Amino acid sequence: LRSRAILGRRSRKALKDAFYGSEWWNEREDAAMSHVIEYDVTFLDAALIRDGGQVVRTSWPAAGDRAGSTGDSPPDGWTSSTRRTYVPER
Repeated sequence: LRSRAILGRRSRKALKDAFYGSEWWNEREDAAMSHVIEYDVTFLDAALIRDGGQVVRTSWPAAGDRAGSTGDSPPDGWTSSTRRTYVPER
């Protein structure tokens, strides 16, 4: 968690965009997704984090944006499902 804070949101997004936008990734994603009928993604909050080399418990709910709260668009040729899951507010 601390390393994510050090990188900063913009740096993490730039690294993610570079990886997932690369030709290498797109070739593999296309091959894998051509065999998929439907998929679901679930985001979980961490119960333990590494802080300075030590594994420590973290508070729940985690501070900041909820996991998965800044969703990506679906891959090319896919559309978002109309099904939704609801969870209690924090």
